[in-house]
Amino acid sequence: MAGNEGGEKAKRKVSNPASASQSTADAAQHQGNPAPAKRQRVSRACDQCRTAREKCDGIQPICFTCASSNRDCTYTANPKKRGIQPGYIRTLELALAWTFANVPASEDALLNLLVQPDGRALLSGKDQDGSYKLHRKWRKSAFCRDIDRVLSGADPVAFGEKPASPNSPDDDQLDDADGASIIAATPVAPSSLPSGGAQLHRPPSVAGGSESSVQRRPEPAQSPAAISTTQPLAPVNRPPVPLRPRLRVPSNLWRLFDVYFAYTHCWFPIAEKHDVLKISYSYPDDGLDISANSPGSGEHAELWSILAVASVQEHAANPSSAQQSEDGARLLPGDIYNIARSLIPSEQGSHEIGHVKALLLLALVNIGANTSRAAWFLIGYAARLAFVLGLHNAFQPQGRFHGNEDQSPRGKHVFLACFALDTIVSAHLGREPFMRREHVDRVGLIAEDGLEEWHPWVGCPDFRPSSLNPAQYNRSPVHTISTFNHIIRLLSIVNDVTVGALDAPSGANAYTLQLATHISLDDNGICGPERRAS
Repeated sequence: MAGNEGGEKAKRKVSNPASASQSTADAAQHQGNPAPAKRQRVSRACDQCRTAREKCDGIQPICFTCASSNRDCTYTANPKKRGIQPGYIRTLELALAWTFANVPASEDALLNLLVQPDGRALLSGKDQDGSYKLHRKWRKSAFCRDIDRVLSGADPVAFGEKPASPNSPDDDQLDDADGASIIAATPVAPSSLPSGGAQLHRPPSVAGGSESSVQRRPEPAQSPAAISTTQPLAPVNRPPVPLRPRLRVPSNLWRLFDVYFAYTHCWFPIAEKHDVLKISYSYPDDGLDISANSPGSGEHAELWSILAVASVQEHAANPSSAQQSEDGARLLPGDIYNIARSLIPSEQGSHEIGHVKALLLLALVNIGANTSRAAWFLIGYAARLAFVLGLHNAFQPQGRFHGNEDQSPRGKHVFLACFALDTIVSAHLGREPFMRREHVDRVGLIAEDGLEEWHPWVGCPDFRPSSLNPAQYNRSPVHTISTFNHIIRLLSIVNDVTVGALDAPSGANAYTLQLATHISLDDNGICGPERRAS
């Protein structure tokens, strides 16, 4: 058997001696006649050879083809370089960074896209059909066209003008509806598209916007609250997003301060008046460049939320006041609300006590607008921030606080305010509050003394219905702190009932008794003798 196999192998080796000799001859022929050199592509051909589509060696000032044809040879054109232009990726990175800085929620939407399996497949190219259509839409975009033109040395096409080049068949197959369906099929972060029921950015009663020459942040053409999350993101032709304008305080700033400290601060003392005034003085005439991520943005968010509350009150008392603008710098309540909301950072941002105050004041606006669900969201955000910042334990500070209560004097006020609004709105909605009476017992009430307790109360002129009652201007003590403490005591009982701490029927009787005890106030209570006499 072994001998037969060896013979068969030998036969196979010499089975075709003619072909073997032919291969040897071909190899010898190739060695004698080497293959011609590969054609080299020149970096730039002359204008005449490009027009005639002739071979050009690119020699300047006269190429060989033009010299042989006895014709002119020029290199005046600036042809586009083939392939990806130098700096293309860097330009895209800078454009994306600019988008993150100037288009709200754009980065959050992309991050949310990356955490979804379908979104990762779409952006990584694994979803071939979706990625292909999305890429074709990018190639059709005016921005892609202009980047290509700028990097190749040409001028970009003016905005609104369409290039005269015909579309490819692939482009014709991908219309705008296809591109929009690709994006709409991917879940978007809730922060970028709030639901219709949770109108966090613009309460219905203060949704008006002014078209004056005030420098303020650009707002979308349609309120975010009016956008349904079930609708696809249809493409909209709009001008480029301008750089963030500088904020200027409204022309009726001092009137709004008077309204707020007369009718809101007297029972909701979370603001430090001298700090608010100090921040307002930091705004120059040409405006201030400030954003939610800027250091100290909490103080500015507090300022604008104070103005939002006061502007709603002023507009309700004097509806014609918004049209009485001397210099065109008066903002409507909706404008001020949106500015205050834009100064509160996202969940991943750096927060300060001013952001907690701003959330509470914006919740008051929503309560007044009867959008309790939106107020509930804002209060929950503020309450959790209060715990993160350590407001629940002023003498063992956490987060950004360093020192005792004297160094953050409004910490206790803000924490108790979170408890008050959380209890009120939760009871109204029939939900269990996040904060408990035990939190109030741990922190304690505020000492009923000082300037805020005994400062005379003065209303605002021409502010109805206050202007109809001259007796309110007798400069009796405002009793701000004692009023606030009694509110906390009453709401502590409501909180107990809401969380089920008082069982029926004895719980209902105890509830009524405790309410009667607190409502029956003596001369040392919420209503002093001076105010009773008035």
